[in-house]
Amino acid sequence: MQFGANVRLISNQRNSLANAFDFAEANPSFYAGAGAPVPDAFQTYLDANSLPGAGTDPNHSCDSGPVISCREIRDAATAIIGRFTEFRAHFTFAKDGSLLPAGTPAIRDFATQAYSEYVQDTWKIRPSLTLTLGLAYSLERPVYETHGFETQPSVPLGQYYAQRVAAGKQGTNFVDPITIVSSGPANGGKPLYNWDKNNFQPRIALAWSPDGGKTALRGGFAVTNDYYGQALAVDFDLGNAVGYTQFYENHAN
Repeated sequence: MQFGANVRLISNQRNSLANAFDFAEANPSFYAGAGAPVPDAFQTYLDANSLPGAGTDPNHSCDSGPVISCREIRDAATAIIGRFTEFRAHFTFAKDGSLLPAGTPAIRDFATQAYSEYVQDTWKIRPSLTLTLGLAYSLERPVYETHGFETQPSVPLGQYYAQRVAAGKQGTNFVDPITIVSSGPANGGKPLYNWDKNNFQPRIALAWSPDGGKTALRGGFAVTNDYYGQALAVDFDLGNAVGYTQFYENHAN
């Protein structure tokens, strides 16, 4: 008889500054006329003060000289003006909902534990026929964030979308808001998904020698399980951020 067990302790710790800082852009293309009036105005100033620029044409055309192009003057001028044409403010929050200072990294530790064991034995049914039977069992904890940075909808999204489909078939709108709640063991809430405790995995194999050992024919069958918790411990590390990050964007104008 053979038997064995395996224990896997998975922890994925991540420290990210992806949402810790604001973003701003000074794009001259978003000025009036795609920024066309800006370089001529600056060229006028450069010419009047005998400063180097694109040229000294009486009409102050920024493309009349060989030194600097119109685009270069436009880009330099809008940089000096310093007007942001697009701005995105990022906000990150602590577990209690308080706003964190800019530059604070998001620290996450998604974890899971997996346990498996098996037992098998081999019987000589005939001198030429061998039977092997085995049974394995495995259990994997739903992935969770150890510090409590974990959320989920109060109603499963599958159920929510099914209600929308049913309402659409009746010609009505289902527009109930989706409520996000804290989840996971650190918050005393439900796991991200249910435990799967019915993971019995039987195995059977036969080996037959039709000619006294010169030839062996073997075959077997087994039930196995595919677990996604270990992958989620990596994929969810920064993706499960609803309620802990937010941004406000002032689009280009």
